[in-house]
Amino acid sequence: MRLPPVLVQNPAFRALWASRVISFAGDGAASVALVVLAADAHGPLGVSLLLFAQAAPRFLGPVAGALVDRVEQRALMRVCELGQMALVGAIAVTLPPFPVVLVLVAGMAGLVTLFTPAGRSAVPALVAQEQRMSANALLSLAHNLDLALGGLLGGLLVATAGVRGALLVDAGSFLVSAALLAFVPRLHPHHDAEAESFAASVRGGLAYARRSRIVRAWVIAIFAIVALAGIDNVALVFVAREVLDAGPGGYGLLVAAFGAGMLVTSAALAAWRRNVDAVNLSIAAIALSGVGNAVTGLAPNLPVGAVGQGVGGVGNAIQNVASDTHLQDHVPREMLGRVFGLIGTAAQAGQIAALGLAALALELFSPRVVFVASGVALLLVAGWLGRVLRRA
Repeated sequence: MRLPPVLVQNPAFRALWASRVISFAGDGAASVALVVLAADAHGPLGVSLLLFAQAAPRFLGPVAGALVDRVEQRALMRVCELGQMALVGAIAVTLPPFPVVLVLVAGMAGLVTLFTPAGRSAVPALVAQEQRMSANALLSLAHNLDLALGGLLGGLLVATAGVRGALLVDAGSFLVSAALLAFVPRLHPHHDAEAESFAASVRGGLAYARRSRIVRAWVIAIFAIVALAGIDNVALVFVAREVLDAGPGGYGLLVAAFGAGMLVTSAALAAWRRNVDAVNLSIAAIALSGVGNAVTGLAPNLPVGAVGQGVGGVGNAIQNVASDTHLQDHVPREMLGRVFGLIGTAAQAGQIAALGLAALALELFSPRVVFVASGVALLLVAGWLGRVLRRA
């Protein structure tokens, strides 16, 4: 199998991609180790506090994006990786009291909130337009590999090397990632970036998002998609247990089917060599997510439910790639950091909304109804977004 041309022909992007693969792999090890550490310290409350510490900084996306647009991005990404190395290394070496762990974890999440818009907005500077979709798919593949295999890697490391050993592996991955980023060229900000105050940069990003129909539509759509599709994070276990009578093993199969759909699709898009309209691809992706949820809700047995989840994974993977590509193609580079920061915050808000929406819906309706309703709602979002983007 031939490597995607963007990896073979573009050493700068190859370095960025390799750094993401290494960093995500280390994160997989650390996520399990930190959950074990939190559970040992304070049980379920400890795990909840850990997850909150990881989630809260993600709401600072517009602020992080403004910083991204004002500084040299390669240096910023390296500082983020080295900063995470220092923070996770401090946890590994000292195993401090749990409140200190929470502060350090929140600091790591803040650095991730900075790195994410920097990495996504670097793609147009490194990759020609005709190869951006492949590049975004490769970055998505790196992240999806962490989602699919990170837990397994982390579990093995914790079992063999303990919590401290797994965290040290993560620290090492950040060091390697920062070293790889040295092979990415310097990514200077727009020449007018430092002419305005930082507060004005933040306000300017929000004002641009309000004015731009494309950005405004994607912010609303990302929130809605994550809120609706994310219902399965809560409801899927009840479908497996109460509807399909499948038990824990069946639930694991449904989760694995979704992950497999994401992985296979990301790999296929990375190898795809034809130009595809990002708007049409986005609409098809959201529709596939809706169909996947509806099929899961209507499934008469476990295999059909797994097919539904696989279709949902395909839609999720395509949408992640298509939305990034569409925004990179239409947003000025000097605004990309702020736009991607805002998109990240919208996604985080959608995840929080999904938890509350799923809990309420499951109190009122059966798991089947919840899944079918979310699927229909996603189809409506796809139709609305298509109309808006085609008129923009």
